[in-house]
Amino acid sequence: MTQPNSIRDRLSKSSYLRGLQCEKSLYLSRYRPELREEPDADRVQVFKQGTNIGLLARKLFPGGVAADEKPDGIDQVEYTRQLMDAGHAVIYEAAFSHGGVYCAVDILLRDGHEWEVFEVKSSLGVRETHFIDAAVQYYVLSGAGLRLEDVCIVHLNADYVRGETIDVEQLFSFTAVLEECVIRQEEVRDNVERLRAVLREPNPPIVKIGEHCASPYQCDFKAHCWKDIPDVSIFDLPRLKSHRRFELYESGVVRIEDIPEDFPLGKAEIAAQAHRTGETHVDVEGIRGFMSTLTEPVCYMDFETVFPAVPWFKGTRPYQQIPFQFCFGRIEHGFAYWTDFVASTGFDPRGAFIENLLAAAEESEGSILVYNKAFEIARLLELARLFPSERRWVFAVIRRIRDLLDVFRSGFFYDPRMMGSNSIKSVLPVFAPEMSYARLEIQDGGSASAAYEALGNAHYNDERNTIRKALIRYCRNDTEGMHRILEGLKRLAFENTGGK
Repeated sequence: MTQPNSIRDRLSKSSYLRGLQCEKSLYLSRYRPELREEPDADRVQVFKQGTNIGLLARKLFPGGVAADEKPDGIDQVEYTRQLMDAGHAVIYEAAFSHGGVYCAVDILLRDGHEWEVFEVKSSLGVRETHFIDAAVQYYVLSGAGLRLEDVCIVHLNADYVRGETIDVEQLFSFTAVLEECVIRQEEVRDNVERLRAVLREPNPPIVKIGEHCASPYQCDFKAHCWKDIPDVSIFDLPRLKSHRRFELYESGVVRIEDIPEDFPLGKAEIAAQAHRTGETHVDVEGIRGFMSTLTEPVCYMDFETVFPAVPWFKGTRPYQQIPFQFCFGRIEHGFAYWTDFVASTGFDPRGAFIENLLAAAEESEGSILVYNKAFEIARLLELARLFPSERRWVFAVIRRIRDLLDVFRSGFFYDPRMMGSNSIKSVLPVFAPEMSYARLEIQDGGSASAAYEALGNAHYNDERNTIRKALIRYCRNDTEGMHRILEGLKRLAFENTGGK
C-alpha cells in the first residue's frame, strides 16, 4: 500500500543530514532499509558514547522533565507541548514538527517568554555538520512558533583536566550558533523542499558513487551501491589520493589493468603493477637496508589503549589515550619469551603499565620492533612526563624502537593480497595465513578498548577471565605477527636472488 505523501516525504533531522550527503542514501533508508549494513563495533561504541554524554550534560540544567518518557498513547510532539503549557522550565528531548520536518532537542530551556536550545555533541569542538544540525532545529522550532533567544552547541572541553571527580561545568564548552542558524534558513528551506520531493518519487535517484560515500560519514548503504565494483579495482591502490581514483572512475576505468599508461600513478605504480601481474613486489635492497638498522635479538612490542570521552582518571583529558595493555617479547636461541600485561580495572592503569613494561624491556637489549611507531612513542612520552623518575628508562626504550611499517610504507614490499592496505591486519595473512584476525574474538583496537571497559563492568570471574584472555590473544597476535612478518622478510631479502 502506498503511503500518503504526508508520511512518505516527512524528514527527521538525521534524514535531512543523510539527504545532504546523498539523495540516494536518503531514499534507500526510507524504502529499502534492509539494504543497510549493520553498524560495526566502533560505530555502536560511538552511538553509546554520544547517548551517555547527552545524559551527563543534563546535569548542566537539572530538574528537567524528559519528553521522550511520554505516557502511552500520546505523541512526543504533543507531550512536549503539554509540558511547555504546564510551565516546565527545562525539557529534555523536546520534540517539534514543522513543514514536514521532525526534530528533538537535547535540552530546551525557558527564559521568560523565549527559549534557548542546547544541542549536545561528543566532539571536542564544533564542526560543519553541527551548524547544519542546529540550523535545521532552528527551522523547525521557529516554524512551530517558538521564540528562540539562543541556540548553543554543547561540546566537550578539550582543555578540561579531571580532578578527583567530574566537574560537569568545566567538562563542557558552549558555542553560540544562533546567528549562523538564521543566516542558513533560506538554504534549509530549499533543501527541505528538494529532499521531500526526492522521497515522493516512485524510484530512487540515480547517484554515482563518489567521495560523498564516505564524507562526512561512512554511508551504511555503500556495500549496496558499490556492489558492481570488482573485488580488485582502482580503489584498492594504496598511496593514490581519493580524488585521483574518482578521476579514473569518472573516465570509465575501474579495473587496474585498464588504467591508461599515461595516467600518472606516482608511488601507487608499484601496487598497480603487482595487481596487473599478480606477482609480489620485493625490493631486496630496500628490505636489506631496513634489516641493517636492527640490533639482535629483536624484540616485539604492542600497546592497547582506552580513550574515554569523559575522563576516567584524575589528571586526564577527554579522549586521552590511556595505555592499559602491552605484549612484549623476543625470540632468542629458538626460544620465545613473552610478557602479556593487562591492567586491573577500577584505577588508573598507567603506573602498573609503565612499571611492568620497563621490567620486561630491561631483560633485553636488542631493537624493539613496533608497527606504526608514532603511536607507541607518543604514549611513552606521555608516560615519561607523568612519571619523571622513570624518564631515563622510558627514553632508553624509545631509542631502541624501530618501525616495521616502514618496510611497507616505503614500498619495499607489496603483495596483491594486501588489497591496498599496509595495516598489519592486511600484511600478516600474506606471511602467516593461519594468524588471520578473523579467528579472534577481538579484531581491532576499538574493540579492545570496548573490551577493557567491559572488563571493568563484568560481575563474575568467569566473564572477566574470558575477556582478559581475549585481550591477550589479540595483543599477542599483533606481537607474534610482527615476528612472523620479519622472518618472512629476512627470507626474501637474503634468499631471493631477484631484484625489484
